[in-house]
Amino acid sequence: MKKLKQMLLACMLGVVVFALSGCGSTTIDLNQYITIEAEGYDSMGTVKCTFDDEAFAKDYDGKIKANVKSNDGGTAAEIALELTFGEEVVDVLLDYCVDYRLDKYSELSNGDVVNLKWDCEDEDAKKYFNVELKYSDIQYTVKGLTEVRTFDPFAYVSVEFSGASPDGTADISQDYDRIEMQYISVYADKSSGLSNGDRVTVTASLQGSVDSFVEQFGTVPSPLSKEFTVEGLPAYVTSSSEIDGSTLNAMKQQEEYIYAAAYESPLDETDILNALTYIGNYFLIKKDGGNGNQNCIYLVYKVDAGFEGFSYTYYDFIKFSDIMISGDGSCIVDLSDYETATNRYYFDPPGHSSYMKYNYYYEGYETLDELYEDCVLSQMDAYTFENNM
Repeated sequence: MKKLKQMLLACMLGVVVFALSGCGSTTIDLNQYITIEAEGYDSMGTVKCTFDDEAFAKDYDGKIKANVKSNDGGTAAEIALELTFGEEVVDVLLDYCVDYRLDKYSELSNGDVVNLKWDCEDEDAKKYFNVELKYSDIQYTVKGLTEVRTFDPFAYVSVEFSGASPDGTADISQDYDRIEMQYISVYADKSSGLSNGDRVTVTASLQGSVDSFVEQFGTVPSPLSKEFTVEGLPAYVTSSSEIDGSTLNAMKQQEEYIYAAAYESPLDETDILNALTYIGNYFLIKKDGGNGNQNCIYLVYKVDAGFEGFSYTYYDFIKFSDIMISGDGSCIVDLSDYETATNRYYFDPPGHSSYMKYNYYYEGYETLDELYEDCVLSQMDAYTFENNM
């Protein structure tokens, strides 16, 4: 009886050992199910990458089991749901754990190298399917594309950049006198909001099939894309230090002309200009998403004036906007487009009745702080600024 018990125990241990050895993972070599083929015309070829689902299913259907519960959450719950709806285990394994990508698909020539890189979920394959995925990246050399003469569509395409950085635009035109261009459309990946140094890719696209184009012209368009660098656009000034001395002087002179004209023939001969002194500037730069001019500069002046023998001091400005630097580095500003103060500084000349006070004023500000608040602080939602006083 004791010997019989030992034999039964040995058999039981044998079963356990067998069951454990049967739990070993299944190793799957994914590379043997991949096929890469090239087709089309030299310089315009495409590659087709195929994973042989049928062969994979034939090899592993019934041999792979899923180890998931619907209440596990996350990926496990999703896999369980797929299986509940009748999906085969091999198909779910491929959907959740196996993926790949090619670095090139089109515009291929004979001899080009296409790289396939696997992107697999190895841990999920082990955890949920008890599968060890085996794979290695693949390099495929393109061959077998039909050779045909090429036609460069970009020899008949013109790209011009206009406007000002960072709001430049790309204008694309094509020469339709070249008959092939009547069957080709060109477009840019971006055509607005451009700055100097940006790169714009222009793509040529056939309006019909490649085969019909080859049949009609005996050529294929190549290349199908070309990169252009944005350059030569005038750029909006982003700091007052970028404004050269001659431009700054020209803007100052405009204010001096205004005052010279105003006091040359005053309405009252006792109203005189004693001194007009430039004391600095405030330079404002538009914030991203802000409204208004791209930039503006307030040239600030201290004005010493006299009326009926009495002296008065107030502050005035002249404002210029959207100052740019051209491609050759010179500043661009419209000197005829300016603003001056409309605020009124009222004064009460001695010897005049108090009720006459509001008949006397200068267009400007009594204090520099008032000018600063009106011209700078009131615009801080839309602008940042430099204080160059």
